Amino acid sequence: MVYLSETPEAALSEQLAHARRHRTPVHFALPAVIAWGRIDLLRVLDLTEDSVIDRLGNEVRLWANSDWQADNESGLECITQSFGQAAIERGIEALRVPSAAVARAVNLVVHVDALDPGSRLEAHGLQ
Repeated sequence: MVYLSETPEAALSEQLAHARRHRTPVHFALPAVIAWGRIDLLRVLDLTEDSVIDRLGNEVRLWANSDWQADNESGLECITQSFGQAAIERGIEALRVPSAAVARAVNLVVHVDALDPGSRLEAHGLQ
């Protein structure tokens, strides 16, 4: 999986939220490399669109509040991981999702192993 954010600010906020979840002091989490890239995907499920959520069922909105870390720590697969695996099995390459760290920000979770031969994911600025 590759986790991407649509803005540098959201990427940095996600990085800091990740560090805090894992109780990593901020001074160890930074500096962080923020790269940019080009993405051309054929099959993206956009979970920021109300029409998509309506078709999947309103309970999808509740998943954002699920405690995936507690589930994982107790040996369970959380609902979002199960959903992601089901999406991969149905040919979805990526999920466009609301950020849990930044209001109104959007992230893209790319299933790299599920990329179609016609899709492309390029990273730049990682020298």
